[in-house]
Amino acid sequence: MLAAQYATQEWIAWTVRVSSGFICAPLTNEIADRLALPPMVEHNEDPRGTAYTVTVDAANRLTTGISAADRANTLRILADPTSTPSALTRPGHIVPLRAVDGGVLVRNGHTEAAIDLLLLAGLEPAAAICEVVGDDGEMLRLEGLLALGERDDVPVIAIKDLVDWLIAARDGVAAVSA
Repeated sequence: MLAAQYATQEWIAWTVRVSSGFICAPLTNEIADRLALPPMVEHNEDPRGTAYTVTVDAANRLTTGISAADRANTLRILADPTSTPSALTRPGHIVPLRAVDGGVLVRNGHTEAAIDLLLLAGLEPAAAICEVVGDDGEMLRLEGLLALGERDDVPVIAIKDLVDWLIAARDGVAAVSA
């Protein structure tokens, strides 16, 4: 997960290298509404209930929208609280996702985890996420993710850890870090 407001060409290029290249952008409903991002389909059949919206590119893109620089620019526009619908073109190469209000305590998903982490950090609630894959093209599981984190000096957090921390904070229990 990357804070969209800090998206750079270098980080998006890294993200593409460690993933399938399919980059999604979790957003709050407030941001998605402000940017006029309707659902991708009328009847969502995703088994996990992921709320995909129409895909977008930055209207001021440099090339076709697929480059790391263009996708980073699109992500920064999604995170910019002054952006308007005209700052984006549809369809595009970034897939915004609407997070469920209430975060991971309501829906235990990557979309909500990203928004919760950004809000805890005091950042704009817009992120970049991807499914990390191994050399064989299969999604990495915990062991592989931990190895990648170690190799590339990237922190790894489990959604369960975030849920536990949020519950402890809500209930007034002192959270203990490992």
